[in-house]
Amino acid sequence: DPKDNRFFPIKGSGEVLDRAVLNGEMNTLVVPGPDSNADSSFICNSLRNPACLQDIFHKIKSQVCPERSNQRYEMHGSEGKANLVPVRVARLKICDALSPTVLHALACTPRPQVFHTMAAKAIAQAAFDRAWPMILVDAFLEALSLAGITAVSVVLRWSDNGPGAQGQDFTGNYFVLACAFVLMVVVWSKNIFTEILLFSGYRRHSWIQEYWNAIRFVLWLHLALMFWLQLWLGRGWLDGSWSDPRTIRPLLAVVGCMKWIRLLYMFRGFESWSFGKRILPIMTSLREVSTFFIIMFFFLGAYTTATYSISTNDVSILKVALSAYKLNFLNQFDMEKDVLFSDGANEQQRPREWEQLQLVVFVVASIVITISLMNIYIGVMCNAFDHHTERVVELFVRNRADMGLDHALRFEELNRWYNFCGRREGTTEHDHENRDKQERLWICHPALEQNLSYGVGGLNL
Repeated sequence: DPKDNRFFPIKGSGEVLDRAVLNGEMNTLVVPGPDSNADSSFICNSLRNPACLQDIFHKIKSQVCPERSNQRYEMHGSEGKANLVPVRVARLKICDALSPTVLHALACTPRPQVFHTMAAKAIAQAAFDRAWPMILVDAFLEALSLAGITAVSVVLRWSDNGPGAQGQDFTGNYFVLACAFVLMVVVWSKNIFTEILLFSGYRRHSWIQEYWNAIRFVLWLHLALMFWLQLWLGRGWLDGSWSDPRTIRPLLAVVGCMKWIRLLYMFRGFESWSFGKRILPIMTSLREVSTFFIIMFFFLGAYTTATYSISTNDVSILKVALSAYKLNFLNQFDMEKDVLFSDGANEQQRPREWEQLQLVVFVVASIVITISLMNIYIGVMCNAFDHHTERVVELFVRNRADMGLDHALRFEELNRWYNFCGRREGTTEHDHENRDKQERLWICHPALEQNLSYGVGGLNL
């Protein structure tokens, strides 16, 4: 329909545009073109003129509707069609569908039904298709930084001379530490620069509240800890002597764990092997039950305080807290060591003044915490995982849109800074925006979808 511009008729070009190999749920392609009316006229005239079908084949079919790999598809031939699926080709009416404004509206919309529309899935997939090469580069750099952290950990473990050692000699591992330092500094600098670009983009669009979330706070904490580690390495590299490595090994443990989780979180948008759709329900469920851990902390604190108050003088509160954890979370305990806090070697000399009260506290804690709360926790976790598995489409599309938004803001700010620092002749920000508005998003989706026009022509966020 030239007016609605949603689907163009197949008719005589059915052999060209009726089947394709789908890469996932649908194929998307963003192509620059003329304005909407001129584009519609070109399509309609081409379909009426058989001589123009080859132009449509090369411009649309070969990219939006690909065939089998390394196989040439003839227009009037049927060979190889058995491996193709029936499809429809559509185009979104909205201009500049991958702009930060549209992606932000999609990523932050409170309407969950939006994410089940074909338009939302197409916009999120097209945005992620633009972003995934840079995401893989970021993941590769994070893996290099993780390798540097691991190398530093290995060197420090080999060179550990015990508590209080100062000025240890790392001459034999100087090259390893230098390489690890350079890798970590390069990756850290790239991450800082990226976050500055994103902060600038969110601030310029007045979205600063969406920028500061829990994940972003953890990211900045990770960057601060990495700066601390790099400062320690840099001082040792310049001075030729390092301070006590035992003070830095806990920091290595923390940043190493954070780096692994960050690396996993970067793959949440990938559709291959349903990787992203498996990561998101798990991580969202863990985030949701975090309040339950706070409740558990108070119950464990109550048990620890009660047990420590009636224990013998030679028992530390750390030992009592560890025993409480073993009893309530692992369900592994020794009656003599973890409840009565005696080694059992000499029962005659063991103080029995508080033994009965200790057993009462143990019984109450085992019923309330070990049996009741832990079973409630298992139920809460199962319900949360089932709930987020049911809404995995919403989580997946929203996170893809969010990753596409970060990518779009990053390059938008780079272009702004480049134009501000040294504007190219004949290129202005206004020209750049006008060029982007000519982009059109094409969709190739299964023809078996019901209510094909729903969510394609428009998107109400």
